[in-house]
Amino acid sequence: MDNGYNTIENTSRVYFNGSKWCSNNCGDFVIVGKTDRYTIDKRGYKEYKHYLCKFTDGTIVEAKTSEIKNGKVRNPNTPSICGRGYLGIGKWKFYVHQKATKEYRVFHGILNRCYNPNVPEYAEYGGEGVTLDQKLFNFQEFCQMLTRLPNYEKWKNDTSGYWEIDKDILCDKYNISPKIYSEKTCHFIPHYENMTERNKRISITGKTYLGISPEGKEYVFTNIKQFARDNNLSDTQVGNCIHGKYQTHKGWSFKIKED
Repeated sequence: MDNGYNTIENTSRVYFNGSKWCSNNCGDFVIVGKTDRYTIDKRGYKEYKHYLCKFTDGTIVEAKTSEIKNGKVRNPNTPSICGRGYLGIGKWKFYVHQKATKEYRVFHGILNRCYNPNVPEYAEYGGEGVTLDQKLFNFQEFCQMLTRLPNYEKWKNDTSGYWEIDKDILCDKYNISPKIYSEKTCHFIPHYENMTERNKRISITGKTYLGISPEGKEYVFTNIKQFARDNNLSDTQVGNCIHGKYQTHKGWSFKIKED
C-alpha cells in the first residue's frame, strides 16, 4: 500500500482489514492495514498495535488500538475550528509540546473573528462580511501562505508581539470589499501601524450612531473609538450592541441612527 507507511501482515481478529469503526467526531472509517510501529511491553516483547484507518473521504491515518476502540481516531481533513478550519496533512502542527504554535494562534484567531459569533471581535469582522480565503481553511495551506508574506521572517522571529498580520491596508489598496484574508491581501506590519489602521476604520465608517445612556439621555456620534474612550466604555462592546449581538453595555444601548 503506497501511503507512506510501512505495513506488516494483519492477522488481528478484532482490528482486521475491512472492519468498520466509528470515531467520536470525524465519522466512520475502516481498517485497511497494520503498520510496523511497535512498543516494548513489560516482558521486553514487541507489541504491534498501530493500524491504518481510512475515512469515507479517502484520508488514511495511523492509530493505536486504544484510539480505535475509544473512538478517538481523528481525520485531519475534518473541520474542527468554527466549522471550517482543519489541520490537513503535512508538517505544520497545531501544538508542539502541548503549546499552541505561533501559526496556529494566528489561524485560530482569524477563524474566530470571522466565523464565531460568540466572540466580541466578530461584530467588526464576520459581522461585516470579512472572511478567510476558503483554500486557507487547510492549516497546511495557511502556513505555507504565511511563509510567502512580506515581513514573515521578522514576524516568525519576533517574541514581543511587535509584528501582526493585517489585511485591511491591501484590501483598501485593491478596493476589495467585503474584506478577505488571503495571500493577495495579507502582510505583516508593526503593532502600532495595525492599531492606527484599526482606529481609522472605526472612526471613518460613513455611519452615524445613537447612544442612549443609563439615564436615558441620547448622544449622536460617528467615531465609535472616541465615544467609547470618552465614556469609559469598550469600543468592541459598543460595536457588538450596534450589530445586535448584545442589547446593552454598562447600561448603555446603541444603534445606527436613521437618516
